[in-house]
Amino acid sequence: MKRLFYPETDTEIRIGDLVRWSGDEELSTVVFIISTDQFPEHEAGSADWFKSEFGEGIMLDTPSAGWVLVSEDCEDMAWVRSANQLG
Repeated sequence: MKRLFYPETDTEIRIGDLVRWSGDEELSTVVFIISTDQFPEHEAGSADWFKSEFGEGIMLDTPSAGWVLVSEDCEDMAWVRSANQLG
């Protein structure tokens, strides 16, 4: 399975991670990752559509713009905390 990492880290990108997106003050959450086939149960039905339409991308839930599909190169987001470090 393909694995994606935050730039300049050995931290794998996972559903539920908290990131800072495009200069937002509030944190965003990773919802799913298309190319690694990481989709939460409630989005599993749309996985094939996202794969066929986009091929790759990371869906974020952002405070300023709602759900945003960003590039897997992670240029517009910075890792803050992994999902496994939360509560």
